[in-house]
Amino acid sequence: MLNLSGDPENFDPSRLRGEALDDELSLEIRATKSDLALSMEGGYELMMGYTFENWDIVKKTLPFLRKHETARIGHFCLGFCYTWVAACHYDLYRAHGTRKHRREGRRAHRKVKKWATTGTEMLLGPNKFLAAMESLCVKKASLEEVDSMFETAFTACAESNCRYFEAIANERLARLYFDEEPDETKGEKYLKRAIYLYRSWGALAKAEWLENKERYLNVKVRYES
Repeated sequence: MLNLSGDPENFDPSRLRGEALDDELSLEIRATKSDLALSMEGGYELMMGYTFENWDIVKKTLPFLRKHETARIGHFCLGFCYTWVAACHYDLYRAHGTRKHRREGRRAHRKVKKWATTGTEMLLGPNKFLAAMESLCVKKASLEEVDSMFETAFTACAESNCRYFEAIANERLARLYFDEEPDETKGEKYLKRAIYLYRSWGALAKAEWLENKERYLNVKVRYES
C-alpha cells in the first residue's frame, strides 16, 4: 500500500503523496472491520500525523496501534509502522522526558533494528534514521555525533530508496540547527534538502508546508502523556 520511494507524477495538493490510501479506500477498510485492515489504516494515520506534526492525531493513534499490534504480524508494512511509532515516541520523549516514551520508542526501534540486521534491506534506511533520532532525543549526544548519525541515515535511506525517511531526517536535523544549536546556514541547508526530497518524491503539500518556515519553526510538541 505504501510506496516510500514516491511518485513525482502525483500532484494532489491536499494530501501527502507517495501513498495509495485515498478516502474511498479508507471507507472500504473501515467497512471490513478487519483488525489487520484497521491497524494498517492506523499506521497510515500515524504517518500523516507525524509527517505534519499533528500531535493530536499522534496522541490518538499510538495507543490504538499498541493495542492492535498483533494484527499486523507478518504484514510487509510492519517495519515501517514500527519506525513511525519509534520516531513519535522519541520526539515525545525529547519534548517531555516521560519515561514511557523512551521505553516504547526503544521497544519499537529494537524490532526495526532486528529486521534490518537480519536481511530486510528496505529497513536499513529507517533503522539508521531511528538510530539518529535516538542519539538526538534520548541519548542527548553531542551535536557533532548527532550530525554524523543523521548523515549516515541520509546515505542509508538513499541507498535503500526510502526518500520519505531521507526527507524527514533532513527536516529533523534542520530544526536542530534552527532551534537548539542556532546555525541559520546549516538549518537552511538541511531544510532546503528536505523540501527538495519531498518535492521529488511527490509530497507537494508537505514541501509547501515546510516552505512556510515561520509556521514550520513554530510547531511545538504539546502532547502531554
